This record gives sequence, C-alpha cells and structure tokens, in this order.
Amino acid sequence: ASLVALLASVGGIASYLFKQFSDFRNRKLAFMQTLTENLYFKNLDNNAAVFHRLIDEAEEEECKEAFFAYYFLLVKQDITGADTLDDAIESWFRASWGCDVDFEVDDALNKLRNLGLVIEIPSVLTAVEIERGCEILDKRWDDYFSYSPKTTS
Repeated sequence: ASLVALLASVGGIASYLFKQFSDFRNRKLAFMQTLTENLYFKNLDNNAAVFHRLIDEAEEEECKEAFFAYYFLLVKQDITGADTLDDAIESWFRASWGCDVDFEVDDALNKLRNLGLVIEIPSVLTAVEIERGCEILDKRWDDYFSYSPKTTS
C-alpha cells in the first residue's frame, strides 16, 4: 500500500513538472513568434523602402491639400480669394479637430488651377461642378500617355 502511495505521489509530481515545462515551452514559442513578427514588420522599411514610403506620404499630403481646397470652394459660396479660403479651412480644422494648421492655400490653388478645376471671377473663387471636374480629370488621364499602335498595311 505504501508503494502504491509512493508511486502515485511520484506520478503526480512528475505530471505537475511535465505540465509546467510544457506551459513554459509554449509561452517561449509564442513569445519568439511575436518577437519575430514584430522585427520582420519593423524591418520592412529600410534602405530604398524608406524613400518609397516618404515619397508616397508626400504625394498623399499634396493630394489632401488639393482635396480640401476643392471641397471648400465647392461647398462655401462666400470665398472671395485665397485669404478667405485659407481662413475657412484653418477655422474648420480649429473647430473640428481643435488644432491650429497653417494651410498652404497658394500651393493648393496652384494645383487646382493647373488641373483646370477652379473658376476665377474677380472677387469670387469657385470650383467646377463635380461632374465637370470628373470629365476634366478623365480627359487629362486619358491624354497622359499617348500610345498609338503601328498599323500594318
């Protein structure tokens, strides 16, 4: 009877130690997997990828400037010039997000002028209607690459 009790207690201790070792090994594997994934994703932007990311983010910011200017010219009827557009956008940022932004209104207006999306009448700035703007941008995109296949006779 004492031998059975001794074997049962040794078996219980052995199973407890095996469970603790198994839990430790599983935690270690999960930690190593998480560490490997984090290091992999943090290492993606090195060398040339850093430059690509910076260029992509700069392009996005330039587009956002033009979008804000176009939207405010389309929605607001009392925009008389670059100063009032600048004030309208900056006050919107202040009211909506509680932050002061120095909006580059001249840069945004130049982009819209180059695209043909702004109508300038003395003392009034307006944006072309959305449908017309889409037509202008579509034509510009279609004409961006001039490709004509060679015809064989």
